[in-house]
Amino acid sequence: MRLLPMNFTDERQMKTASGVNSREFDVFLPALRAAISNYKTECAAACSVYRQRQAGGGKKVLFSDSDKLCICSSYSKTYPEFDDLAHRFNISYSKAHGEVYRNLPLSEKVLVSLNMMPAREFDNAEELKSFFEKKILKP
Repeated sequence: MRLLPMNFTDERQMKTASGVNSREFDVFLPALRAAISNYKTECAAACSVYRQRQAGGGKKVLFSDSDKLCICSSYSKTYPEFDDLAHRFNISYSKAHGEVYRNLPLSEKVLVSLNMMPAREFDNAEELKSFFEKKILKP
């Protein structure tokens, strides 16, 4: 059996909470890891004075990249209040808020680069209607 991220016990639970299945998750995760790494490099380069910390000092990593992806996917799917999101993933309100607003722009850039960004803007009602008809009629 495949090990699922966070506290998901089966594929159905993951799909319900985050909107992605494990196959889509496995495609998206390496791209998100690269985007996070590039972002950290850019931030370090932009900082005029990089402070070298003593071994063992500094902030500890609280979430893995797969956890960050689950939190952002869940938020993007349902836009819950941060209290609800925090309760769902057993983290604090402030951590939920920080993870979403830190990683959501990165995940959107990755979705665009992978051509996986869902259509969200329509010019008129006919486009919206045809979009839903395609979704409903799609096998």
